Amino acid sequence: MITTNRDDLNEHIRRLRNHGAVKPFVHTEIGMNSRLDEIQAALLRLKLRTIDKDIGGRRAVAAEYVKRFAGTPVKPPVALKPDAHSYNLFTVRLPKRDAVRDALTAAQIGTSFCYPQGLHLQDVYRHLGYKQGGLPVCEQASGEVLSLPVYPGMPLVHVDRVAEVIRSTLG
Repeated sequence: MITTNRDDLNEHIRRLRNHGAVKPFVHTEIGMNSRLDEIQAALLRLKLRTIDKDIGGRRAVAAEYVKRFAGTPVKPPVALKPDAHSYNLFTVRLPKRDAVRDALTAAQIGTSFCYPQGLHLQDVYRHLGYKQGGLPVCEQASGEVLSLPVYPGMPLVHVDRVAEVIRSTLG
């Protein structure tokens, strides 16, 4: 536990415990993931009892998404081995990403941009000297990625709805 009455030190410590982020996925310094407390540890111990089932549920949802996006411009994540991906996120690459996200939001379907900017353009790595255009494939990908809902036990009707909104938006 750390206590302080200094606002600057408080902000610095809060950034450090969350990967150096000032807001989700925007980093100003190198940090770590230090957000686990005793209560979370106790809950994690319980959750570990069902981890295989939960990962299986996520994999099943991911497989359904993959089926629904076959033959579309949506590029799902690729698992190099069938049992190698836990699908904590189901991040796809797709054209018209912003229009798709707007349509999903209008349909009250949550999404996120988990990788909105390449690490080479974040303040924390500014000292490396990269500029916009320095890693064009990374920059293109960061403009195309969108994370879709995925959780164990997600009903197929929800997967269908997400896929339908995306397909109709892409035309």
